[in-house]
Order: sequence, then structure tokens, then C-alpha cells
Amino acid sequence: MRNERIIYVFLLSAVLLVAGGFFLPKPQDDKLIQDRFWVKKTHGNNDFDIIIMGDSRAYRGISPEAMQKHLPDCKILNFGYSSGRINKFMCSEAEKRIALGRKKTVILAISPNTLIPPPVENAHYLEQYLLPKEEIYQRLYFAPLLHFFSSVKPSEIFSGKSRKDNNYIQKYYDNGFVASHKLKEDTTEALKTYEKWFKEAAVSRKMIKDLLEQTEDWTKRGITVIAFRIPSSYSMEKLEDSLAGFNELELKDLFLKAGGIWLDFPKNQYHSYDGSHLHFQSAERLSEELGLSIKNLLENSSIN
Repeated sequence: MRNERIIYVFLLSAVLLVAGGFFLPKPQDDKLIQDRFWVKKTHGNNDFDIIIMGDSRAYRGISPEAMQKHLPDCKILNFGYSSGRINKFMCSEAEKRIALGRKKTVILAISPNTLIPPPVENAHYLEQYLLPKEEIYQRLYFAPLLHFFSSVKPSEIFSGKSRKDNNYIQKYYDNGFVASHKLKEDTTEALKTYEKWFKEAAVSRKMIKDLLEQTEDWTKRGITVIAFRIPSSYSMEKLEDSLAGFNELELKDLFLKAGGIWLDFPKNQYHSYDGSHLHFQSAERLSEELGLSIKNLLENSSIN
């Protein structure tokens, strides 16, 4: 009889545990999700048709899923990283993700920050790239299970909220995109940080030269290279143009001469929640427009 009660309690506990995993709210900003996101982006499959490069504005601003509404047959990876630079090393790493034998496209989501020499070269990418193999496997394959059983606070259960910072909302996608926004916005929040950065460093002529040489090389090898200045806010762009020494028109002209394709998006049709990063709704709209532009480019090139 005693053994039967033990078995009954064990089975009931197991059922409740699994039921809790299914029905209780999950912490969307859980570190387990973040860790798996970055490891999968860095160590996942290398068979994409389109690779997106850039910094946090890129990975928060371009949704491959939204692009695929116009490019349903394309596999797209957002290969942006925090404080990511568009330099020789990152271009080489991006190219490794392109599938062989397909139409290849690299999208450069340019902000002045991507062309400024960083204090530590490729720091965020290398942090993920140099993880021990056992930690990579753990984050890739065990994180979903651990997240399934991850705990939530009682207040989160009853409120329906499950985030450490209820003001900053982030959703991580396996395609490299992070949909983000803030419930209480400060559209000038990022300006002071960027102003400090730009007083210490400016856009590098060498990095621009390297970018143009890379564009020429990729173009000669049949890789389509598309670039655009990723939208932020009016105040941020004025700050970048004045302090960071960024000349968009000059870069566009040089990029076109190097064989690249430059896209222009209207400056005032997208909303940034902090003055730098796009609200996820604007990001999805921009991504759809980007996907449509690429679809038209690919169709025209196939006709010609």
C-alpha cells in the first residue's frame, strides 16, 4: 500500500511538472533563450541564400521572416551582432554562411557605428565563436528543455508577464532577428551614449576602403552586394553626420562604383523606441520593403 502511494505521488508530481511546463508563462528574456539564440546564430547551419550584416540596429531592425513574404524560396540569416563592424574578418565569416551553388546575396545594413574601429575587434562575435564545444552543445540542444521547465515568479503567473525587465520587451528568432520595443519609451535615450562614442572615434577611411574592396571582390565572384543606411531617428542621423564624420552620399557613390547596389529608404517612416533601434513593427515593415526591393532586383537581373 505504501509503495502504491509513493508511485501515485511520483506520477502526480510528474504530471504536474509537465503541465506546468506547458501552461505556465515562460520568461521570454530568459538567459537560456538568449544564450541559445547567439550560439545558433554563430554555430548554426551554413546554407543561406541571403546574409545580413551589421550591428544591433541590423539584428533588431531586419526580420528575415518578413523579408520572406516576398522571397519565399530564399533562406535568410540575420548575421548582425552587438557593436558589430563590417570589416574583413566579419565579411569572411559571413561568406562562410552562404550556400554553394545558389544565387548569393550579402546585405550590408550600414550605420556609422559599423565603420568605426571598435575598442576590441569583433568582441561580441568572438565571445560566441570561441565558446568551448561542450558549452555550444549545451546551449543548442539542452537550453530548450531547461527553458521548458524554467521557473517564473508567482506575480508573473497572475499578471501574465514573464520578463525580468517588464519595460524592455524582446523576442528572439532562430533566423537571427530580435523583435524589440519598450513599453515606456525614451526616443532620445541612446543619443548621449553615441555622442560619447563619436567624440572618441570617427568613421574610418580604411574600413570604408576595405568595404569597397570587399564589394568589388564579391561582385566579381557573382555575389550580389546590397547596402543601405539602416533607419534610426532624425536626431541620431544628425548626430552621426556631424560628429561621426559619416557622409552617406559619398559612401553611396563609392559603393555604386565598386559594383554594389545601394537602396534608399524614407527617413521619416520608421519609429525608434530609443533613438537608435527600430520598434519591431517598423522593423517588420522595413524588412518587407527590403524583401520587395530584392525580389525586384533579382527578377530584373534574371531577365537581363
